[in-house]
Amino acid sequence: MNLQTIDESLQLIRSYFNARVAILRALEDKQVSPAALVDDLALGYDVVCRKYKNPELWRADELSRLRVIWGLSADPAKHLQQLTSHVQLILLTDRQRFLKETHIGRYRIRTLLKDYGSWRPAELIELSNFLNRAVQASGQSSDTTH
Repeated sequence: MNLQTIDESLQLIRSYFNARVAILRALEDKQVSPAALVDDLALGYDVVCRKYKNPELWRADELSRLRVIWGLSADPAKHLQQLTSHVQLILLTDRQRFLKETHIGRYRIRTLLKDYGSWRPAELIELSNFLNRAVQASGQSSDTTH
């Protein structure tokens, strides 16, 4: 694996989580009711309520729509779109190790490559851990802070 691709991928993951946190914080600070978001996000009321109770359920594309509505600059979907390109490169060089160590199955990878907005936070953490292990295995250092 190319160390530059790994470093860029780790940075994209960090940027995604920073953007995600900023938007979720804005959601909390603005005290927007779930009913107010139903039309803006084209989601059912029950779906929005579940996402309020479990923030892990928010998809990147939904957070990006909130970002646009509220005029925030951080775009989580952009980071995942770029990250997906990096993952494609990693899969070309190290597919078996990637699948084994990230515990992300082949079918799920196909889904993620087609729909970058469907990355789950836990999958991104697995990817980050895999990339950090790859850096350690190469004997080179990388900024791995989250």
